[in-house]
Amino acid sequence: MPETHVSRPLPQRPANGLLAWQATIGYIHKQYGMEAHLVIRASAGAAISWGATALWGDNQETIADKPSLMAALRDLWRDIDARHLIFASREALIKRPVNYGDQEWLDLETQVMLERLLQLLNTLAPAQWQFVATYTPSEVATERFVGEVVRPGRTTQAQAATLRDLCRELYRQTAQASVMNNKDNER
Repeated sequence: MPETHVSRPLPQRPANGLLAWQATIGYIHKQYGMEAHLVIRASAGAAISWGATALWGDNQETIADKPSLMAALRDLWRDIDARHLIFASREALIKRPVNYGDQEWLDLETQVMLERLLQLLNTLAPAQWQFVATYTPSEVATERFVGEVVRPGRTTQAQAATLRDLCRELYRQTAQASVMNNKDNER
């Protein structure tokens, strides 16, 4: 009698690199019962410099001084993958933030909103700003991304369910604060 082999289809790969990172951080949190976070940073200078940090339990890996968010996220995973065993099953490996092309790390709407925020910051405080966003897996959707924009004399903070929504809120608050500051200066 022939043997019957039961096989399940593999889960679908996340649509972009950021979603793969979110799935990875969520997997670490759920699988190992640890707090886990992904932090991305951008800071102004002659050019925008990107960095990223993954934290879980007593572990922390950081990448800095990269020319793009994509390079920071890709290189951060390379370091983690070389030093740590994260995924316990073949099925879970699909969550890894690997093999995404340069244009596959963010969805188009998030990329556009992030670029708008950075352009606003470059206009308001050339070479004098920093953007930080932290992803934490949370059952409360609006608490998943927490971020801030720091520029001379002002820090703007927000939280949102997605990086796109976080960038939109930080953009709105930063632009509004700039308008209010201009009105105060005109008086």
